[in-house]
Amino acid sequence: MKNSIYLALLLSSFSFAQNRQDLEKNAQKMYDASYNMNFVEVLDLTYPKLFDIVPRDKMLEMLNKTFENETYKVRLVFITPKFIISEIKKIEDKTIDVITYTNAMRITFEQKLTQEKADEIVKAYKETGAYTVVNYEKDRNSFYIEGKSTLLAIADVSTDQQWKFVNYDKRRADMMTKIVGENILKALGL
Repeated sequence: MKNSIYLALLLSSFSFAQNRQDLEKNAQKMYDASYNMNFVEVLDLTYPKLFDIVPRDKMLEMLNKTFENETYKVRLVFITPKFIISEIKKIEDKTIDVITYTNAMRITFEQKLTQEKADEIVKAYKETGAYTVVNYEKDRNSFYIEGKSTLLAIADVSTDQQWKFVNYDKRRADMMTKIVGENILKALGL
C-alpha cells in the first residue's frame, strides 16, 4: 500500500514537471513565432476557441495588416523573455496557467510625425496603463514601447491536451469571457 502511494506521488510529480516543461517550451515557441512574425505558427499555437469569435483566416489577415500597413510597421524587439509561470490549475475541464513576461515593440511610421502628433501618441499609449516604457525615437520616426504581456495557457479537449495560448488583455474582458468563461477568469483572479 505504501509503495502504491509513493509510486502515485512520484508519477504525479513527474507528470507535473513534464507538463510545466512542455508549457515553458511552447510559451517560448509562441514568443519566437511572434518575434519572427510567423503568424501561421502563432495561430497554430493559439487557443482554438478564439477562432469561434474571429475566424482563423480573418485573424491572419488582421495580424498581417496590424504589423505592416500604409501608415506604420510594428516589429517586436527581441528581449530574452523571462516567463513568470503561475501555478498550473485544473479549472472545470481545462488545465490552465497564467504566464507574464516583458515584451517590447517598435512602431515605425511611414510619414514623418510632428512633435505634437508624437506627443499625442506617447500620451495615448501611456494612458492605457499597459506599458511601462513609451519613447518617441525622432531619428527613426518610431516609438519604442515596452510592457508586461500576459498569456493564458490552456490545455483541454479542444487542444488534444496540448498547451495553446491566448493573449489576455483586461481591456477586452468581454472577448476573454467568451473565450474562457467568466468562472475561469474569476478563479484565476483576472
